[in-house]
Amino acid sequence: MRLKRAQGKMLSAGLILILILIDQASKAWALSALNETNGYAIPVINGIVRFQFAWNAGAAFSFLKDAPYIVFALSAVVLFLVALIVFLSRTLNAKTRLCLSMVFAGGLGNLIDRVRFQAVVDFIKLEFISFPVFNFADICVTVGALLLILCVYIPSGRGME
Repeated sequence: MRLKRAQGKMLSAGLILILILIDQASKAWALSALNETNGYAIPVINGIVRFQFAWNAGAAFSFLKDAPYIVFALSAVVLFLVALIVFLSRTLNAKTRLCLSMVFAGGLGNLIDRVRFQAVVDFIKLEFISFPVFNFADICVTVGALLLILCVYIPSGRGME
């Protein structure tokens, strides 16, 4: 049992590292490619999605954009608590660990931006709906949280563990 937990923690650490690397690489690309020379935007699929550069000093949907230190502090505390759960829990099942690892990776990716730039690099814009610009880290947090909700509220069948 101890070996299985250790393997799960190693898989979590690996997943977190990979997701953070993808996030930071995509943001580095956005910083270099989405600049003044091309008008800060590149169409990807007309009418669906484009890459459009934006800074976000606040939390989700620019909430608390005028209080970046509060956003930073709250983010750091939440990430610390999630890390404790992911890496110290003895009873966490694999699916929950995976979901929380995704949430942690996305949150840490955005926290890295807050440390480096005092804002988060956003660059994915949905054109078919009025929705804020977001990034890969936001996708990780959202997908991880949605999967966590599904894991908690939808009972798994036999053989699904």
